[in-house]
Amino acid sequence: MVDPGGTPLPPKADDALPQVPQSETGLPLTAWASTRVAPARRPDGSVVYVKADHVVAGLEPDPTPDSETPEPEPSSVAAIDEATTPAPTEVVAATRFTHPGSVLVPSGAKSRARANIAALEVLTETARTGRPATPAEHEVLARWSGWGAAADIFDESKSEWASEREQLRALLDSEQWRQAKASTLNAHYTDPAIAQTMWAAMTRAGFDEGLVLEPGCGSGTFIGLAPPGAQMVGVELDPTTAQIAHLLYPDAQVRLEGFETTRVPDGSFAAVIGNVPFGGFTVHDPIHNPARHRIHNHFLLKSLNLTAPGGYVMAITTAGTLDAASDKARRDMHAVADLVGAVRLPSTAFERVAGTQVVTDVLVFRRREPDAAAPADADWLHSDLVALADRTGETTEIGVNRYFTTHPEHVLGTMRVDRGLYRYGMLVVAAETGSDVAADLDDRLTNIVDAALERGDGLFLSDDTATAGMEFTAGALDTDALYGEDIPIGHVSYDETTGVFTRRGIDGDEPMKVPATRTTETRHLLRLRDLFAATIAAQRTQSSRAERDALRADLNEVYDAYLNTYGPVNRAKLVGGKERTAEEAAKKFAELEGKWRTANRDADGADYPGPLPEDVAAELDEKAWQVSAPSRRQTHLEAVRADPGMAGVLALERYDDQTGTVSKTAVFSRDVVVAPVPVSRADTPAEAVAISLGERGRVDLDRVAELLDQPAAQARESIRGLVYADPDMPEDLIPAPTALSGNVRAKHARAAEAARTDPGNRDWAELTQALAQVIPDDKQPSQIGSVKLGPTWIEPRDYEAFVRETFGATSARVTRAAGSWGVEVPPDERNSALMRTEYGADNADRKNKALDAIDLTEMLLNQRSIVVKNSGPAQEEGAPEVDAQATILAQVQAEKITTEFRSWLWSDDERRDRLVAEWNRRFNTWVRPEHDGSRLALPGLSPVFEPHPYQRDAVARILAEPTVLLDHVVGAGKTGTMFMSAMELKRRGLVNQPWIVVPTHLIEQFGREVKMWYPAANVLVGRKGMSPEDRRVFAAQTATSDWDMVIIPASVFSAIRVHPQRRVDYIAGQLAELDAELSASAGDMTQATVKKIEQAKKQLQKRLDAATDQAKKDHGVLFEDTGADYLFVDEAHEYKNKGRQCTIDSLSLTGSNKAEDLSLKLDYLRERRQHQAVAAGRIITPGAERVATFATGTPIANSLAESWVMQQYLRPDVLEVAGVRSITDWAASFTATRSETIPNATGTKLRVVSKVSAFANPKEMFAMAAQYTDVVVREQVPANLPTHDGRQIITSTPGQERQDFIADLDYRADNLDPRRADIDNVLKILNDGRNVALDPALANLEPDPGNTRADAVAEQVARIYHATADNDYLTEEGERSPIRGALQLVFCDRGTPQPDGPSVYSNLKDLLVEQHQVPAEKIAFIHDAKSPSQKLALQADCRAGRIAVLVGSTSKMGTGMNVQGRLIGLHHMDVPWRPADLEQREGRIIRQGNQNPRIEILNYVTAGTTDTVMWSKVESKAAFIEQAKRGQLDDVAEVDDIADDSLSEAAAATKAAATGDERFLEMATLEDEVKSLSALASAHADSRSHARRVVAAADRAIPRLEESIEKLDVLLAGHQEWIDAGKQFVVTGARPLSKRPERSEALLSRVTAVYHELKGAGMKQSMPIASIPSGLQAHASREFAQDKVHVWLDCPGRPGFTLDASQVFTTAERRTATASGLATRLENLYTGLDDTRAQLVADIASYRREVEVNAPRIDAPLARADELQTKQVRLRQLRMEIERAQQSEEAVAARQAAEERMRSAGREPGWSLELNPTPVMVGEAGLDHAADYVAVMKRSHQHQAELYQAEKDTTTADPGVGTLLADTRPPPEAERTENTGSQPPPHDPLDDGTQPHRDPDLDLDL
Repeated sequence: MVDPGGTPLPPKADDALPQVPQSETGLPLTAWASTRVAPARRPDGSVVYVKADHVVAGLEPDPTPDSETPEPEPSSVAAIDEATTPAPTEVVAATRFTHPGSVLVPSGAKSRARANIAALEVLTETARTGRPATPAEHEVLARWSGWGAAADIFDESKSEWASEREQLRALLDSEQWRQAKASTLNAHYTDPAIAQTMWAAMTRAGFDEGLVLEPGCGSGTFIGLAPPGAQMVGVELDPTTAQIAHLLYPDAQVRLEGFETTRVPDGSFAAVIGNVPFGGFTVHDPIHNPARHRIHNHFLLKSLNLTAPGGYVMAITTAGTLDAASDKARRDMHAVADLVGAVRLPSTAFERVAGTQVVTDVLVFRRREPDAAAPADADWLHSDLVALADRTGETTEIGVNRYFTTHPEHVLGTMRVDRGLYRYGMLVVAAETGSDVAADLDDRLTNIVDAALERGDGLFLSDDTATAGMEFTAGALDTDALYGEDIPIGHVSYDETTGVFTRRGIDGDEPMKVPATRTTETRHLLRLRDLFAATIAAQRTQSSRAERDALRADLNEVYDAYLNTYGPVNRAKLVGGKERTAEEAAKKFAELEGKWRTANRDADGADYPGPLPEDVAAELDEKAWQVSAPSRRQTHLEAVRADPGMAGVLALERYDDQTGTVSKTAVFSRDVVVAPVPVSRADTPAEAVAISLGERGRVDLDRVAELLDQPAAQARESIRGLVYADPDMPEDLIPAPTALSGNVRAKHARAAEAARTDPGNRDWAELTQALAQVIPDDKQPSQIGSVKLGPTWIEPRDYEAFVRETFGATSARVTRAAGSWGVEVPPDERNSALMRTEYGADNADRKNKALDAIDLTEMLLNQRSIVVKNSGPAQEEGAPEVDAQATILAQVQAEKITTEFRSWLWSDDERRDRLVAEWNRRFNTWVRPEHDGSRLALPGLSPVFEPHPYQRDAVARILAEPTVLLDHVVGAGKTGTMFMSAMELKRRGLVNQPWIVVPTHLIEQFGREVKMWYPAANVLVGRKGMSPEDRRVFAAQTATSDWDMVIIPASVFSAIRVHPQRRVDYIAGQLAELDAELSASAGDMTQATVKKIEQAKKQLQKRLDAATDQAKKDHGVLFEDTGADYLFVDEAHEYKNKGRQCTIDSLSLTGSNKAEDLSLKLDYLRERRQHQAVAAGRIITPGAERVATFATGTPIANSLAESWVMQQYLRPDVLEVAGVRSITDWAASFTATRSETIPNATGTKLRVVSKVSAFANPKEMFAMAAQYTDVVVREQVPANLPTHDGRQIITSTPGQERQDFIADLDYRADNLDPRRADIDNVLKILNDGRNVALDPALANLEPDPGNTRADAVAEQVARIYHATADNDYLTEEGERSPIRGALQLVFCDRGTPQPDGPSVYSNLKDLLVEQHQVPAEKIAFIHDAKSPSQKLALQADCRAGRIAVLVGSTSKMGTGMNVQGRLIGLHHMDVPWRPADLEQREGRIIRQGNQNPRIEILNYVTAGTTDTVMWSKVESKAAFIEQAKRGQLDDVAEVDDIADDSLSEAAAATKAAATGDERFLEMATLEDEVKSLSALASAHADSRSHARRVVAAADRAIPRLEESIEKLDVLLAGHQEWIDAGKQFVVTGARPLSKRPERSEALLSRVTAVYHELKGAGMKQSMPIASIPSGLQAHASREFAQDKVHVWLDCPGRPGFTLDASQVFTTAERRTATASGLATRLENLYTGLDDTRAQLVADIASYRREVEVNAPRIDAPLARADELQTKQVRLRQLRMEIERAQQSEEAVAARQAAEERMRSAGREPGWSLELNPTPVMVGEAGLDHAADYVAVMKRSHQHQAELYQAEKDTTTADPGVGTLLADTRPPPEAERTENTGSQPPPHDPLDDGTQPHRDPDLDLDL
């Protein structure tokens, strides 16, 4: 558990060290990796390393809590030694080997091997006797050269090596043998002559004395040749070689460890010299190799960091360091050091000593002083392609570092292309004949060093002799000195005088109790806290190096003591989470099952009786075993857990929860707070702008001018095009990526306005022009896609025009209020044939079920499901809830209206131009922003971490934009991105207190890591399980101290609620909006609209009353009381269930409290930002406030609709601008929907649901989301991920019965009864098809041995298993695992293990064991691991190699399955349904930490099934999401939803699979297309027919109306004179009367007489009652049934009025008045004759308008007629081809054979359904279980088969073909329906049944 690499450096000669006897030899090197050592001095002055004493004075360990007193640890080094190291009887003085400087290694492989064996014999002897090597033994040891040049000794086939091999085996155990064999690949050593030359150059540069490091020291060549003043430290991984170096040079410190584990302070060495190991692999060193450079570059980088400023690093490395195409490693070196020079050696430089040829370079670096700025560029950073000749003289371009093309004299030979170490075509350096490499190297290095000395760049170390650090006492450091006055709440202190612990509380210091057994440990933790704070403070304030080193040493000492005494700081004990027993799980399952059955009651209210659906049973089983998660109990931290400073203590170590291993972090060995080096100049204007943005977050013109060394005015001109002025704040400059992104059309309009206002300003002209160039090209109607009714970008007046022109309404009002549309047409106009039958669903039961065109239009406008239900009484009598037939009719008519609308919408030029412009303004205006973070300063970031470029860009984006979604793939480093962003937001004053909300189980990890990234950050970290009082204190901590960031677990975040009054105010605001809407448009609203608003208000009022009651309660800690003003939300997909109400069922969601809580908190933060803006005099667009960053790798998992959810959270202003703030409006603009009649979950009821089938204009939809989404895909992450050659397709061929089953599915699909979807439906057919493709048993068929999916998978799994059985893997501790062999995962979501019988899983295992010799114990099912501990144990077995094959489902293995270390094969045994499932599966293997460089991913399909089609679908959807994320979408008008389970797609897949003919794939597609185009053609034909009728009617009516007007003109000739003459009329049968009273009385008498005379005559008979002088007569008639008299003028238009009998027969008193009134009404008829004429004129005008509109439609061609004809012809061709193929002899024979098989098996068409019944079928058969039904049907089939066989046996005559076909022909329909429940025969999808004699394919009467 100790930290490897914790060995202290050698002491100085005058250092005081513990004294040990001369007999002490110290601990052997092999013990250093597991025991902490300390130097001790023997009497002769030599130093040995003994076990360290870790007790700190004043902090002696507490007694153990359980009164178990441990053995007391010795307090002195001598005591330790006496207890652990036996003293030898005689001690031989250790002597140092004097290296002669010549090659000591013998030549020849056999000679080397023998020399190595001799060295091993000496090594064995010295280890046995415990003594140093003698001078004679030194000579033997010095001949050691490793096994690289003698590898044949390990080749068992080389018999000539048998003798040496036998000697070697006698010296090595099996593990040592394996290590020696492995070392043959990379064991290379250095020529002593070259080493001497390098030491000479190092001395010439200025080295005289000091610590010198040789990483990868081998047997010590550089150590042996070091000058006297060098105190050498060598690091060597190989135990044998390290021990040899130790025996040869006992005065040097040789550390047996990997260089990656070496932990010494940065700047410890005056120089580094050596030959670093080469290789194309990386080693894990999070401190010094976070970028995971290859091993040679890692060694160089770490060496540079361990070298003091002014010191030299001189190393031999592979040419790849300088020549590699990537400059990343070189630039990382350049950041800390300058390249003094380089010399390229000949390929043969090490051939003599190492037995290999390789191109190497000697690099000389000088570590740069901390305050020196790194040059922006240097030649050696670049590698260029250079043409080099090969042996033949041909040239080949190869990468060569620019340093060598600039300094060719530094290449010791000629570079050319030839065979290298591994292959031909590599760079080689051919030495000059007779050259002396060492002499030539000495010459070049001398020149390089001399030039450096002239520049003042020699090896010179600054003299930092400041005094040591602070004096410390037991307990805490001085609080005032460390923390000042700002001691945070929760800070724990210890008073040495009183021995009392106190904690800073809300009201001051409070005494706290600490158990006596924990007192000293708690003090120890406080000491670590204060030492960490002091260490960071010294670095932050740039104290002297001596002070920083002293503090680091104290921190090391105290931490080592703590670790040795107590163990890791982060240790924990798992408590809680008690697992259920099998009995308890069964009881819980029964409880859950009962609830589910109750929730899925049948129509009679009884609990669901049948067996649970398989997916439901699996889900309930998972829940039954779930327990509360176990918690990590850390009792030793309980007293100090709430202390904010403890985050630093927890960050001191890296702790692995699984293994308990621990290692120190960088703070122990290097400065982790480093001031950024100021940049003094920029080479280009672009660089200057980037630096200004990186440093200050804005374009500072003065800073840009300073960087460019130009006056401000000139600098402004230099950066034109890189920045633009802001029209709203002209003094500000905006970087081009920001200025030219976002809503560019709106920005362009604003810039153009500024240019018009200030025409002479060049800035506005430039901005306007630049924006014009980035505005997306306008889309035209054909590119916008299929528009449906409902989008808000179409105006109400347009919908009104559509209703009038299409449905013939003269008056139509379309209004929108309370988020919904209303359509109002007068009732008398809704009764027309157009409204009722042409476009309406005029069902027989019109009162309850009829839907006219207006009803359907309103439903379509509001995206409502088109469904017709039976009445309540009808349902009570047994009718289903949904009237399927009426619903289908309504849906067909609704589709017809939609089709007509799409055709109508763009038919008018003015309307088209206006709406296209509006659509482009709203949606085709968004440009993705791009941000460059390469120049971000990031002060405070630990130098251990080098952010990836995409992380820097993401930080820059978060700083520049109000909200961001980090859509970063798993492993991209979202955590670090959030840390950096939070710190920069705080540092720049953009926010005051950012909170990072993290998954609860990760809170401790985040708390540790934040202090690793930002050691000096002032961070408050919450903890899980906080009580209400804990939360109160936590809230007070956030509000009272100035934190750089607060990290809070999600569970605690949710528990800190917003004030309920906020919800009250929110609902009240919605009510106020509705009231305002009513007030503003009261006069214009229809009654229906007003009613809708009032209903909405009523619902809101209920919610308001409930919220008000809740607000009166005490809710404890509130979010408003904290200091939070910005949120980072990790794993934000956990909050995607935001409540939303939508009329589209699949988009509607009740929502979770967790998501609602987050939404309210964001609303609060937005409100707070708005108040701050008002106070500052600024304006922020509502919805664009700076409030949050979300982080998730899966923002879209189930549906593209989740994009709206994230946008609603983060950028509602973008939705607002586009007019799609509500989910319904968003759906109207971006989705295509369909209504489907499907069974419920239990299959017992039908329901109609509206679903999103596709998304329209996805490019624009994602362009809106791109305004806030920062995407990082897997390819951008520089992770060491395994590679593969794509998904391999493994195909199996099904047996005959399965083929017949699939063929029967085709029959079922063609014969579905839409009224009985509960009996059979397309999804049921698809499910049966998927089952039979996977395994015949799932479809209740007989086994199909050799042809099943399990057979194919078993074969491939076994192949990989046996091929990889001997693969070696490392354990989690980095050791070689004793168990060999790789791991494979098999994903299968169907046929999971069943307790009562075989399954696909068990079948697969049986095949693997019995046929492929895979051990049964190596195979496991994830379903067998029920409890959490069982799952953890199973994963551990997979990682350890005990399990080689793990089988499971996506839901159980898709997330949280971290077994990638050995994972080499992944098998998709079935097809995943969603792209997210595919990603989750493959994310298990394509993952960091996988030790396999190459892997296999295999897909399995069964020929002739739906597999291929479904794989194509899921892969294309996955590709679409990837393209959408990258912003690479084409201008597609529509794409399917990613989670869509379309019935039409399912039917097409089934049809295509069942045929086995690839042409059916094309035909299935064509049938859908022709069907859609035919519907369009039908609608077009209907439109033409309607237009023809309207024009014909108008042609007949207009002449009649014109004739009537002519007649009226004659009658009106003396109209005015008549009025002026007193309105005379003559009563029939009376003389002319001049006085009006007399005329009136006569008229009343005449009407009375006519009333009596016409009794019983009816309305057809009339009599004249008066005449007008113009000859116009007035007539009267009497109704037959009612006592009413009708009076009218006998002229065109027949103006008239009606009288009741009471108006004719009156009292004597009223007779005069009645007579006068009657006369007046008659006079008014003639007086108003002008109005009658005007109405006739209006009627003519109306008819002419109808003709004008409809006449062009009569002969208008169908726009897509050619397309329809082409596809119809192609469809007919396909049918004819297929028909011909089916009439071939082979096809006829095949059908006959199929028919014979059917009859022989006793089966009829539809038999596959009989073997896979739905619950309704089982229930209607009176059975309880599907298995019973299947058994009955199988017996029936068997019986029918026996009857058929008997019939055949009794047949005497050999039947002909006709007889055979007749015999096999299905029985009559009625009989089939009665016996099997089959559906009607299939019909031609092109034939709608209305024109039986019309050829559906070729008749183009359009």
